[in-house]
Amino acid sequence: MPNLSPKNHRKDYSLYDGKLSTGNEAAQGLNALKKEIEKNGFFVKTISSLDVIPNDCDLLLMLSPENDLHATEQSALSQYLNNGGLFYLFSDCDRPELTNLYSIMSEYGLFLEEESNLLCEGNTDKII
Repeated sequence: MPNLSPKNHRKDYSLYDGKLSTGNEAAQGLNALKKEIEKNGFFVKTISSLDVIPNDCDLLLMLSPENDLHATEQSALSQYLNNGGLFYLFSDCDRPELTNLYSIMSEYGLFLEEESNLLCEGNTDKII
């Protein structure tokens, strides 16, 4: 994962000591992530819309969404998750308002903490 701190402050932060992708910018980090996933025996496919999530999708990664889900995508993602699909959201600190996506997340007790930009589990019984 790239260091998302402003360039003039990156040297001030040591994020994830020992991480694999130290110093990689976003495109390089994405490529490194793809290679690691493939190295572990998985096939990576890029989809341009969530209107239809492929039936063979084992894990859906959403990387820094710039626009909220429209109704068809929201429905498809909800159905995917309700059928046991796995979903991982990578979000930027300066993310846009994603009301429909946040609505789906809240159904699972997840929310984004606005002040700290953290994804938080809302149910304390599920926190490890």
